[in-house]
Amino acid sequence: MTDHSSNRVLIVGYGSIGQRHLEVLTDLGCAVAVVSRRPGVFERQYANIGSALIDWMPQYCVIASRTSEHANDINALATAGFTGKLLIEKPIFDEERPVPAHQASLVRVAFNLRCHPLMQALLDVLKGHEIRAAHGYVGQYLPNWRPNQDYRKSYSASANEGGGVLLDLSHDIDIIAQIIGDWTALTALGGKVSGLEITSDDCFGLLFQSQTCPIATLNMNYLDHRARREYLVHCDSFSLKADFIAGTLERNDHIIFQQTVARNDTYFRMHMDMLQRDGEGLCTVNDGLRILATIAAARKAAQCKVWKTNA
Repeated sequence: MTDHSSNRVLIVGYGSIGQRHLEVLTDLGCAVAVVSRRPGVFERQYANIGSALIDWMPQYCVIASRTSEHANDINALATAGFTGKLLIEKPIFDEERPVPAHQASLVRVAFNLRCHPLMQALLDVLKGHEIRAAHGYVGQYLPNWRPNQDYRKSYSASANEGGGVLLDLSHDIDIIAQIIGDWTALTALGGKVSGLEITSDDCFGLLFQSQTCPIATLNMNYLDHRARREYLVHCDSFSLKADFIAGTLERNDHIIFQQTVARNDTYFRMHMDMLQRDGEGLCTVNDGLRILATIAAARKAAQCKVWKTNA
């Protein structure tokens, strides 16, 4: 494994996702410090971004704070003069807003499923074929997400902190966009439909049209007691089923690709892309903002029972 110990990394936020980034970056040989409001969580810890940049002088920063705090964290990095590489956890913000001015040399958004080998295998098979329909489904029972934490206290449960399936599961909005391209028309139904003790949306269904696909659907929920992330894509001569839990790609009745992906594999690939390949293939800021625009359109469509168009 390449030694990245000369790379000083700062992780802003030390919740479950911040801890995963720390685990991966440490395994990659990076020297890592964290910013956290909770005292005593890590040996190299700072109370705020300003003091961390002065003392630690990182070349690479990961924003892994609550989604609602991302914009303020970008501002704080800019104010402190950060000029290195920046990875922002998905989604980029909790609502549509301009990206704060910054001096970062490279910025990407951490939609790590772009680094999943199944995603690449699916897109490779689809090259050169017209897509007639595409259907995505993702669901997992929210209380099972973080077994050691009361789900009611998680940011996922709070609309004010950037929770809800549209934001939490925005990976899948990115995946459907990779398959069908930019949507031209969209409508949606959804909101909070369950008895979960949360204020965020727990179920949404989206219906899309695009220039390359006449009909596409995406169903997202916090309700499924069996975790699922599956995509069906129909072309004239074949149908594909991509199962991200099993790591399999089926063409008609035959498995044509299968790969076991360990818990942190996609994070390793994502950080290696940032460290060695200037973020090639990762989600750009503009793509991240387009995903937010899709979320805003879905909410508006569900609220007003209308179709939204995308100029």
